[in-house]
Amino acid sequence: MVSVPQVWFPFENHGAQIGDKVYARKIPFLPYIRPLHRKYSLARVFSSAEMDRLFLSNGMELLGTSYATPQFERAGAQANAWERRFVFLRDMLNRCENTPGLRALVGVSMLKAYQKLL
Repeated sequence: MVSVPQVWFPFENHGAQIGDKVYARKIPFLPYIRPLHRKYSLARVFSSAEMDRLFLSNGMELLGTSYATPQFERAGAQANAWERRFVFLRDMLNRCENTPGLRALVGVSMLKAYQKLL
């Protein structure tokens, strides 16, 4: 099982570094601008097709793909967390997680299971 940040989620959750300055916060829309994301982000993001090309070309078979929606865990833990303003979205995002066309758009992480071909 492999878990990676996925490219269609609109926020870079791991921050970015520009020169010597590190921005350790969520950055909106950075994953959508792939050249900038590759240059400045502190984490890589992947599409499902990119993951499949990487693993399937190395003798693996795909067992399944799933996505994890944001859970807004800091909203309950930190009184000043910006996520607190968006907790109302949690139920809608969880429903989208079960809708094929929407799950890739609302999933913050992609989970893929591969198995080595015998």
